This record gives sequence, structure tokens and C-alpha cells, in this order.
Amino acid sequence: MLGVIIMSMKFDNLEHEIIYNKMLEYISKHNSQIDPRHVEVQSMDELQSNCAKYIAIMDSNKENHAHKPIHSHRKILGPFIIFGKKVVRKLLKWYLNPITQQQNTFNQAVTSTTKLINESVNNLQLDVSQVVNKIQNNEEKINYINNQSEHYDSKITKIYESQGHLQISYEHLLLKMDEIEEKYTALLDNTGYDVNKVDSFFEKKTYGQAGEDSILAYIIYVLGILFEDVTYIDLGANHAKEMSNTYYFYNRGAKGVLVEANSKLLPELKLYRNRDIILNNVVDVVDEEIVNFYILSGDGLSTPDLKVAKRFCEINPHLEIVEEKPIKTITYNSIVEQYLGKAPTILSIDIEGKDLELLNSIDFENYRPLLIVVEMIEYDTKLNYRTKNKEILNFLNNKDYDEYAFTGINSIFIDRKQYIWGE
Repeated sequence: MLGVIIMSMKFDNLEHEIIYNKMLEYISKHNSQIDPRHVEVQSMDELQSNCAKYIAIMDSNKENHAHKPIHSHRKILGPFIIFGKKVVRKLLKWYLNPITQQQNTFNQAVTSTTKLINESVNNLQLDVSQVVNKIQNNEEKINYINNQSEHYDSKITKIYESQGHLQISYEHLLLKMDEIEEKYTALLDNTGYDVNKVDSFFEKKTYGQAGEDSILAYIIYVLGILFEDVTYIDLGANHAKEMSNTYYFYNRGAKGVLVEANSKLLPELKLYRNRDIILNNVVDVVDEEIVNFYILSGDGLSTPDLKVAKRFCEINPHLEIVEEKPIKTITYNSIVEQYLGKAPTILSIDIEGKDLELLNSIDFENYRPLLIVVEMIEYDTKLNYRTKNKEILNFLNNKDYDEYAFTGINSIFIDRKQYIWGE
């Protein structure tokens, strides 16, 4: 560093350069091993060592005076030469003193600056060493953590497995939070929403394929039945929320029994419908039999009836039978007896090809649902509302059920024995 400073020195006049070269000559005579013009620093330690030597040299030679002792080695002429030099020095004093004073000022400034630079370099090296040590310590910690990552991952996996029920509760909490968010969205958006306003029943979300749950909710609301008192049996539940006739009521505190033969849909049902009883069975007219269940590539079309499954595939070339599984059967009457103990408020039926057969098997004397939702049209890729099933309509009419509504896909029937019109 010092060598670079010296080699790049510029002079304002010839006298300064002469004095500077004299200084270098003096340094070379008194320290022949050190030439600051030819220094190659190989390391930080070597730099610090050389800087210390240069600073010591500069410090010892920073004061220069024009009245230094004059000598001569000549015996005879020596006294005359000394006298002559003193006269010359005396005559040039006016010229030399300002130069030496300027040089002294310059030397002191350079020496002080070099000392400060050297101290700063030393402090910087100390700071760098501390940073390097911290980095090394952090790297050791990171390596240790990385080495233990598999162990931690295993522990985390076990924790997640053991706390599965907390995840289910969390999902349920999110559903409740969605309701709260809907109430306060207008307030947060500064739309003038009145926080004291009573929640309107008519501001609700429907999950049914064609709004069936909204119609069912209206009937129950008018009848004065509390939503948390509603029970349901959903035969052919399919998805937990999508196209569900019962999820709206579950979301309002109701619970019941979901029956789904496709085992691949069970994890979703268990996650989002954890209060419900979920059965992996085929609904039929007899219990405890093993039947083949045909799973199709389209939602809500799987069936235990092979002819029906093939007909669906003929109508819609994008469909195919992807799996055939043996599943145990269960009847509607057994579900009521084993899991509810009394007839449900709502019976939702979506068991492709078996709807009328199932209705015939119901014990209407003891297990009459208040409301029945049943698919009424034949499967098609187009609107097919004119194929309404008159057999189901006539059958339920004979069982004292009135068709309250037809959505173009499903009909909703109300038991006129339990609800007398006009009362």
C-alpha cells in the first residue's frame, strides 16, 4: 500500500523532487533491506509487517532542517570548505527554510495519514476475521441442521399424522369463518353495511346441482324447523360440497348419514363432513349382499347396474367404466334403524337406475322422511326435462307425497301427512 502511494507521487516543482529523492537515498543507506518502491505484498500479515516498518522509518525521518552539521574529510581545505558551505547556507536560508518547513509539514501529514490508514486496515482485518468466524459458525450450524433434516422430517410427519383430527377441526373452523367474512365484507369495503342488521335467510349460497338445497331450505325455514335440528340421509352422496343437496344444512349445524359406494371419494367426505356418519356401501333393497359397483369417469354417474353404466357410455362417448369393485349392500330402513333411530327430515336419492326400486323398499309407515329429493329425468348431455319419470311421481303421490318443485333434474316431494296444506 505504501509502495503504491510513493510510486504515484507527483511534485509541484523541481526542488520537491530533489528533496524527495534525497529522502529515498537516505532510507536506502540506513535500511538497505527495505526499498518501498519495490515491494510485493504476498499476504495481509506481510502487508502489516512492512507497513509497520515503513511507518517507523517515516516517523523517524519526518523532521528535516536546513542547519544540519557540515563536515569535510579534507585536512587542509576542509575548514575553508566548511566555512564556504556555511556562508552559502546562510545566504540561502531564506530559500531553504520554507522548503524544509513545507517538507516537514508534508512528511507529518503523510506519516499521520499512513498511521490512520494502517490502523483502519488492522481494524478492518479484525472485523473481517470476526465476520469469517461467524460465517464459519453459521455454516457449521447449517450443516448440522441439514444432517438432521431427515430426522426432523420424520418427526414432523408423525406429528401431522397424530394431529389429523386438528386439521379436520381447522377445516370446519374455516367454514364458519367464511360465514363471518360474508357478513362483514360489505363493511370492510365501505359499502355502508349495517353491523346491527339481522342476517337474512334469503342471502345464502347453494351447493345443489340445480338449487335443490335452496328450495329445501325455504320449506324448512317456513315450517319453522331449526337448521341444527335437521337430519338427512344422502344416498349416493358423491362429493362433500359440489352438487350436494345436504352440504348447505351441514354448514348450518345439521348432520346425518352419507352413503357413497366409490371409496375414492371417502377421504374428501371425511375431511369436510366429519360430523356426518359416512358409509361405504351400495344402497339396495336387501342388506349384506356383495354386488359389483361400476365406477365411471364422470361425477355422479357410477352405478351397480351394468346396463345403466353402458347406456351412459353410449350416450356420452367421453365416459368410460374405469373400475369395477365388489361392495356390500345396505338398505334405507337399516340405515334409519342403525344410525338415526327415526326418519330423517330430508332423504336425497341419486343412485342411477335404482331410484324407483329403492322407493318401493322404504317402510313408509315407520320411517317417512318429511322431504324427498329424487332424480326424475333420464341421463343426457342436453337439457332433458321432458323425460320426467311419471312412475316415481305416481308412486309417491300414492304414498301421500306432493311434488313441491321440479328443477328440471330433480323433484322435491313433501309429506302431506306431516304437513297439511294451509295449516
